[in-house]
Amino acid sequence: MALVTYECCICGGSIEETHKFDPCYMQIHTNMGGDDEEQLEQGFFCHYECFKGIMDYDGHLNLEGQEEYTAGQYLQSGKYKKAIEIYEQILPKAEELEDIQSLLPNMIQCYKQLNNVAKQKELLGRGLELCNQGHESAGIYFEAAASEYASGDFQVAKDYIEKAKKANADGDDEGSDYTLELFGADLALHLAQDNHETARLMCTEWLDEMCAYIPTSFEETKYANPVNACIQYLKDADLMYRLAESDFVRSSAPSLEFAYKGLAERMRGDEEKAYQEFLNYKQVFGEQIEYRGENFEEVWKDQRSVSQEGGDFEPPDNDPPLAILVDEYIEKYGK
Repeated sequence: MALVTYECCICGGSIEETHKFDPCYMQIHTNMGGDDEEQLEQGFFCHYECFKGIMDYDGHLNLEGQEEYTAGQYLQSGKYKKAIEIYEQILPKAEELEDIQSLLPNMIQCYKQLNNVAKQKELLGRGLELCNQGHESAGIYFEAAASEYASGDFQVAKDYIEKAKKANADGDDEGSDYTLELFGADLALHLAQDNHETARLMCTEWLDEMCAYIPTSFEETKYANPVNACIQYLKDADLMYRLAESDFVRSSAPSLEFAYKGLAERMRGDEEKAYQEFLNYKQVFGEQIEYRGENFEEVWKDQRSVSQEGGDFEPPDNDPPLAILVDEYIEKYGK
């Protein structure tokens, strides 16, 4: 389909979707070494090949061959069909066995979300066969452990997690680090095997180490997720309060301080205090959403419909989504 509204600033022709990167949009910024007030900017449309053609040296143009990165972005954003379409195109072209092993865990994740059990088993079997040949992968061992955990064979899952830890420590998955996933798996397996005190000790040690830590990225904020899930499963109000009042939570998601305190009071059986903390949570959360310029009612509605289907190694949780629980307390105790 011709994009008749776009004209290439280099050749002057209309931009058609003849190249996978078209249409391109480039922006020029002036006076980058001067004062901010003197800096101007303007944008232009162009053909990718036209832009590439006018560069005397294209060694810094690194846009081609980035399909795996694109697939990973689709995977992270939950667009699993788009991600797997790209992965299936990349896999047959992978020449090194290590490259295949780096693709397979992400592909398994995609097919898991798409409920394609046959493809999950096929790819996992292929990955484990490569592991047996000496091409070990923490990602493959983790997926194997997750599969066994889901089927209730916790000891086999634990054995795979130990293999995954070794492969992760050896750096067998270049560019990937499964430390967080393995920590969460350890906690979930201890709970599943009724080693509650061991799980409690792991959460305590995590809080001792991370309470004063301030996350510097969105990825780092996820470090507390398995600890939170474990504490809720154990119904340990004291640990939940420690998590709520940690710098880690207060700096990364201020509203969660009140949500966690509400959960702690609920564990203690003090429904009135739980209601007050949940009310505080909803108010602060609403202020955060409105500050970002979003519609709170729409966001809250989405929060109420969050899927309760557990991911890999998530302890069982019989509670409704947090937003529903909060509304139930406000309706019951707010009159």
